[in-house]
Amino acid sequence: MSGVTNVVKVEGKRTIVGPSSHVNIAVTSNGYGDTDVTFRVKRNAKLGKLIKAYGEAKNIDIKTIKFLYDGIQIKPDYTPDQLDREEEGEDIEIQVVQDMLAGG
Repeated sequence: MSGVTNVVKVEGKRTIVGPSSHVNIAVTSNGYGDTDVTFRVKRNAKLGKLIKAYGEAKNIDIKTIKFLYDGIQIKPDYTPDQLDREEEGEDIEIQVVQDMLAGG
């Protein structure tokens, strides 16, 4: 994947620096404080770290929730670049829902 490119202006000229190595991920929920949490992560970082950090920030057992992107459950070993996004430059919004099978 080509990734997002950063554009830097140098003396009125646009210079393309190269792909951005980070992406913003907004985690939204309905019921866990109802506040969004935004993470800035590397495009090749495993999302398991984000899932764990979200659970710690919200004081939630992550075994009782699911993380969804476009209705598909995100696995801890996924990376932002592996998510099937229409535009690579967009921020990623992940939804948190209660996992009914986990008894949470």
